[in-house]
Amino acid sequence: MHVREVERAGRVYDVAYFADGPPSPDDVAAVVDRRVSGISLERDALVRGVRGQLSWLRDVTDLRYLSISSRGAVSIPPEVLPRLECLSWHGPSSQTLTTSQMPSLRALALNPARRLVGDLRSCPDLAWLTLAYFDRSDLALVDGCAGLTSLKLAGRRQILGAHWSEPPVSLQVLMLQGLYLANLPDFGPKSALRNFRADFIQPLESPPALDLRMLRGCASLEWLAIERLGDLHNLDVLRGLTGLRDVKVREGHFTPTAVPGVPLSILPA
Repeated sequence: MHVREVERAGRVYDVAYFADGPPSPDDVAAVVDRRVSGISLERDALVRGVRGQLSWLRDVTDLRYLSISSRGAVSIPPEVLPRLECLSWHGPSSQTLTTSQMPSLRALALNPARRLVGDLRSCPDLAWLTLAYFDRSDLALVDGCAGLTSLKLAGRRQILGAHWSEPPVSLQVLMLQGLYLANLPDFGPKSALRNFRADFIQPLESPPALDLRMLRGCASLEWLAIERLGDLHNLDVLRGLTGLRDVKVREGHFTPTAVPGVPLSILPA
């Protein structure tokens, strides 16, 4: 076990790392005595198929940060969930995570995403959200997340419609991979968006076109990457975004094909 500070979503946590095997009773006692606020469990620290192996987390009363990476199925004690501000969980589990159980969340990363159930309005302080194997066809899950600053989704080759009444003005990073964008609502003039990347690794034969007029209000946008997402319309909107440092486009057709004053790189297919 070793302990180090980790910063997430504007908070700093003292995180105890376990990588070489399950925590011993002495390890657990040391974590409690040191009032450690975070636990990180790597694959070798989790024994495949042992039920209830995380029950000791109940004793870590100051726990606010939990990171799990496992090959086998594990479960988090339900009593622990309301205390968590940061949860990163990569690996199989039959446990369902209901958003109402986690009202204190500030950062959430899940792989796979399907274990998440509920409306994220139940997590008013949520700032960072990363979901892998995201299989929904819209963004209704994050509608109402007024404080969201980072949204990263890895999809399952679906076409994503918006159903997003209004992107949060606080959103600074939007990264979408493995899904197509059918449309997104316009980002308003107060948008804080700085980094937008959309990439589809295995292109559809007839991908939908993407209209970049949705970005016309993003005065803070600095980095834009659009890869393998089909035709791009109204690329000249980018001319009005004077903060752009780098624009990368791969494949597709562009209207217009060049924009004076925009740092545009056309990447090879």
